[in-house]
Amino acid sequence: MLDSLFNPSSVAIIGASNDPQKSGGMFLKSLLDHHFEGRIYPVNPGASEIMGLKSYKEVDEIPGEVDLAIITIPAQATLKAVSGCADKGVKFVIVHSAGFGELGPEGKELEAQIVKTAREGGTRVVGPNCMGIYSPEAKINMVLPHLTAIEKPPESGSVSFIGQSGWSILCRRPGDKGHRGLYRRDKGRPPAVHPGQADCQKKAGYHLEVGPD
Repeated sequence: MLDSLFNPSSVAIIGASNDPQKSGGMFLKSLLDHHFEGRIYPVNPGASEIMGLKSYKEVDEIPGEVDLAIITIPAQATLKAVSGCADKGVKFVIVHSAGFGELGPEGKELEAQIVKTAREGGTRVVGPNCMGIYSPEAKINMVLPHLTAIEKPPESGSVSFIGQSGWSILCRRPGDKGHRGLYRRDKGRPPAVHPGQADCQKKAGYHLEVGPD
């Protein structure tokens, strides 16, 4: 199951952009710059081609299966995107977007709807308001996608890091040898992947921050 997250054969970027300063452009450019070997599907209803790749208006227009979708669109549009991914049979979605439970009751309700919709379709969710994963073996860096473009290429190793805070992950310098795969899990959110399931690595490091609540 976790192979579809940490070593996907196909990735859709929902909210893809030609602008590398935007999240959808930054993530797409990172995959291209690091020669991701799987299929890449930009999704944006306003473009027919993004960074030299054919762009699709909706996820359901993508031919073939999609292992992982990265969602970079505003919170209010995310539920529709997750629903489309669930209908398509996308195995994992990473919701990079913010504006959910951290903003109060309305955001929590939207977050709950996203989880319910995803579960009904058999789709696992990482996020929302999430910095994502870093999997150097698969040449995927959603945590700091611009960092390894100016540093040495990432090397895979035998240690995983699972952090509640994305910023603690940044202190580990994505690109350092040994950081094979990681994701962020916010305290209090339904886990998309339980730490105990990350048994594809030899060792795992944990960092959990405890807030005032």
